[in-house]
Amino acid sequence: VVWLHGQGMDAGSVAEWTDLARAGADHGFIVVAPQGHRPDGGWMWEPGSADIPLSNENRDIAFISALIDQLAADLCIDLARVYATGFSIGGHGVMALACVLDDHIAAVAPAAMFSDLGDDCVPERPVPVLAIAQTADDVVLWDGGLGDFLADRLPWGTTKGEEPFFQRAAWMASELERAAAIATRNGCEATATWEPVADGVSRFVWACPLGAPVELIVVDGGDHAWSIETASVSTSELMWEFFERFTVPSALADGPAS
Repeated sequence: VVWLHGQGMDAGSVAEWTDLARAGADHGFIVVAPQGHRPDGGWMWEPGSADIPLSNENRDIAFISALIDQLAADLCIDLARVYATGFSIGGHGVMALACVLDDHIAAVAPAAMFSDLGDDCVPERPVPVLAIAQTADDVVLWDGGLGDFLADRLPWGTTKGEEPFFQRAAWMASELERAAAIATRNGCEATATWEPVADGVSRFVWACPLGAPVELIVVDGGDHAWSIETASVSTSELMWEFFERFTVPSALADGPAS
């Protein structure tokens, strides 16, 4: 399981912010927490660009791809069962990985930040997505839009005269609407079913005939955090419960990482 840290954080925050190491020990998976190349801890973008480059030309995507290659050479891992998760800007970053590394990554789970990345996202294989949102998040707002923290710090695109990425209509949509847009891109049914998970925690599920379901965990009253503080349920456990259902098809997983 690859974990991408949030804005202004570093790779070591996986131990401070999550219980992924404990979950990995319990369930038998390795946790890998790379460090973003940007000084501010961001992922996927370049300064002055309004869009995430969705190709292996993107240095972070190329880095994660090479990292998976190196892990496969050094450790005993199952290349059909590589997953990616992340917090905040790292969560949004794993959505970019799903667009390009669909032959490497079996499923993704963005927490506290995610969106459909548009028509440039054209994976050969739609990747299953479990998104996690908290309704009292004041950074990425449940009803749509972004809080001052992001609006003040992520003005990418303005230097090229482009509309800043974080002012686009996709971010004005609610998190439920953004999850539905991802489901549409994955070929899912238009309407989600709903089920309770724990007290104050619920799940929306879109059924997808291509075997790439989209699910949204909603935490009532939760803030901008990885942990679910308002209920006796673990983000890491929910994530792993989702991940272990999926593998990369052998025809893709057996090929060399690029």
